[in-house]
Amino acid sequence: MKQKILIAVRGPAVVVLCTALGLVLGSFTAREPKHVDLTIYARKYAFEPPTIKINRGDTVSINLITRDVTHGFYLEGHDIDAKVRPQHAPEYSTLLLRHPSKDEEFKEVDRIVFTANKTGKFRYRCSVTCGYMHPFMQGELVVNPNYPFWGGIGFCAGIALAMALAFVTGTRKVSPAAHCARRPDASSNESDNRRIAQ
Repeated sequence: MKQKILIAVRGPAVVVLCTALGLVLGSFTAREPKHVDLTIYARKYAFEPPTIKINRGDTVSINLITRDVTHGFYLEGHDIDAKVRPQHAPEYSTLLLRHPSKDEEFKEVDRIVFTANKTGKFRYRCSVTCGYMHPFMQGELVVNPNYPFWGGIGFCAGIALAMALAFVTGTRKVSPAAHCARRPDASSNESDNRRIAQ
């Protein structure tokens, strides 16, 4: 009975242990916060670069430049809404910024500056209608360490390890002699069988 309980608990315990190990490993991938300067180019219907990777605690400074028409830049989870208007040269684009939760009006700024305090994936998208493909103008900000990723890696490793343990313990072959030794009446059955055969 104890052995059956131990076997039943072993698989989930391995999965939980590996998931926790993955989360701990994710925390070791973090590094000291730093200042990150980025330039994002907005054009009809894309941002360049489409994906930005930073670390939690980094102070991010974004220079947003448009190459064609007025575009928006709304960063989910960070209370940032910006507009960039083209000028006679792209490097002189006019950048306007507001924080929607504070009911502010747009103010002209040189750069979008914020501190990445939350980990995860955050979409940024164009918030000014710029044409028929406008809804598809999106990008992604990834703030590491990405705990769900490392936890998922640990979870998958735990599942694989638990399955391997189940396979190894489930495929052990029992020798016929050991099988007979487990039955308490094995010797009496043999002698009974011999008597009947005679």
